[in-house]
Amino acid sequence: MNKTDYELIINSLQKHVNDCHIHLDSITSTDSLLKMTGEELIKLMEFAKTEVFSMTKILMVDLYHIIGP
Repeated sequence: MNKTDYELIINSLQKHVNDCHIHLDSITSTDSLLKMTGEELIKLMEFAKTEVFSMTKILMVDLYHIIGP
């Protein structure tokens, strides 16, 4: 793998990590979730569903190129 492709993958992963921090850092307990509005919970669920799909793709496809044969 060349350095440019590696950096693209790492930058993409960092963007996802940063997005997770933005959306999830304020959730520290069950009480944090209970204090959220319905709209906030819906947005959080939508983010989580999208993020699971994206991270699965990254880990199954892109990361394979780093550690694969």
